[in-house]
Amino acid sequence: MRTLFFSLLAGLVLAGSPSLASAQPADETTKTVTASGFGRDPEKADERALEDAVSKVAEYLRTRYEEPIGWTAPEALLQPELLRRKGVLRDPKTTQGSFAGENGFKATYKVAITRDYLDLVHQEVREERIQSRQLALAKVLGGLVVLLVVVGGYLRLEEATRGYYTALLRITALGVLGLVLLVLLMIG
Repeated sequence: MRTLFFSLLAGLVLAGSPSLASAQPADETTKTVTASGFGRDPEKADERALEDAVSKVAEYLRTRYEEPIGWTAPEALLQPELLRRKGVLRDPKTTQGSFAGENGFKATYKVAITRDYLDLVHQEVREERIQSRQLALAKVLGGLVVLLVVVGGYLRLEEATRGYYTALLRITALGVLGLVLLVLLMIG
């Protein structure tokens, strides 16, 4: 009977979080978009183009993962060095000329989400989901252990005092359980 109870409890905890099936990288080909930046010198133009490219990747990840399952990409996955290494940022070009009525430089990058990058993102999503599920399970198990200890202590003290402190023991037990519940809710 206890095994059935704990199996149902674990199933409820795990079923309460959205599935990763909707978040898995699909075998679709991602269209290439262009990110550009303008500046008075080539370094400033390149910096602004990188910011634009990173924001386009972040927007893609937000629509792909955050809306369906509530996952936000960490800054480590949006580093320009990583995006270059995974082939997401390609073909940097800097041109000099007159842009929007001002002389300066324009830097452009081609941004295409690669399969290698999506696999890395999916792995990060899975690891974060695993950690959140383990934390939820640890909270449930910790709460059950505290509940059993409090009930056991209450019964033992009730028997030792022969009913003289029943009201005080009940108030204390409820206070301890309420405090533990508050602490468990504040964690994570």
